[in-house]
Amino acid sequence: MTEDRQPTGGFTLLELLVGLAIMALIMSVLMGGIGTASRLFAREHSVEAERLEWLVETQLRSWIETMPLAVIEPESAAPFVPFRGDRDSLEFVRFETAGSGSGAMRYRLSSDGKALRLVRAPLRSIEAFSLPLAETPPRRLIDGLDGAEFRYAALGDDALLWTSNWPLGETPPDLVRFRYRKDGRLHDLIIEPAR
Repeated sequence: MTEDRQPTGGFTLLELLVGLAIMALIMSVLMGGIGTASRLFAREHSVEAERLEWLVETQLRSWIETMPLAVIEPESAAPFVPFRGDRDSLEFVRFETAGSGSGAMRYRLSSDGKALRLVRAPLRSIEAFSLPLAETPPRRLIDGLDGAEFRYAALGDDALLWTSNWPLGETPPDLVRFRYRKDGRLHDLIIEPAR
C-alpha cells in the first residue's frame, strides 16, 4: 500500500531561489537610485557652495571698493583712513544710509585658515577705531578653507610691493588680496579700494 503524503506547507527550493532573485533585482534598482540621488545631492551641494562663495566674494569686493577714502577728525581736521590689516584680518569703516544700521559701521574680516568670519558693529567715534572691537558673535561667511591670507599692495617705482601688514595710516592700500584654498582649488580675489 502506498501512502499519500500531504504537503507540509513550506517553500520548495525553486520558489526560494526565484524569491531571492526578485529581491536582488529590486535591491539593485534601489541601490542604483540611491547612488544617483546621492550624486545629484553632492552636485547640488557643490553648486550651492560655489554660488555662496561667489556671493561672499562679490560682497567683499563691494565693501572694499566703496569704503571711504578718508574721514576728517573733528579736533585736528587731519584726514584719517580707517583701514588696517594683517595676514589674518582686515578692518575698515563704511558709511551706510539704509536700514537700522545707518551711520558709520566698522567691519572686521578675519580668517583662522579654516573659515572667513565677519564682525560688523556701529562705530561711535573715530577714536574707537583704534580700540579692540567689542566681542560680537562673528558670522561665518565661508567654511571649509584649507588656508587663507590677506595681502596688501602699494605702488612703488613701476612695481607693486606686496606686504602682509598694512598699518593704520593716511592712505589705504592700492590693492587688497584675499587668497584662500578650498576643495583643492586656489581662489585669488584682488580688490582695488576706492581712490
